[in-house]
Amino acid sequence: MNRSTETVDSNRRRHYFEGMTTSDFLVEPSRSPKPGSVRENDRVRLVSDLSDDDRTYRAGSTGTVVHVYQDGAAYEVEITTPVHGVVTVEEKAIEAIAR
Repeated sequence: MNRSTETVDSNRRRHYFEGMTTSDFLVEPSRSPKPGSVRENDRVRLVSDLSDDDRTYRAGSTGTVVHVYQDGAAYEVEITTPVHGVVTVEEKAIEAIAR
């Protein structure tokens, strides 16, 4: 590739991206999973604080879905960070973060 070709390619690229902002390239993640979208072994995050027996799990705690009840009516989640424990939650209490 010679110098004149490099200049043309650079100008073409600059023109294509001109006027775009960072938000044009970002995809806003869904705050709640779609029904049936969370499956066993998915990594999830709690979206609100949850109390279970003598422990409180804070929003943002992460874990793994170990069981799905009645096609997503509830989920059994093994919380691993920051406190370890197993909780049963409704779908609205979690969001999927990884498969």
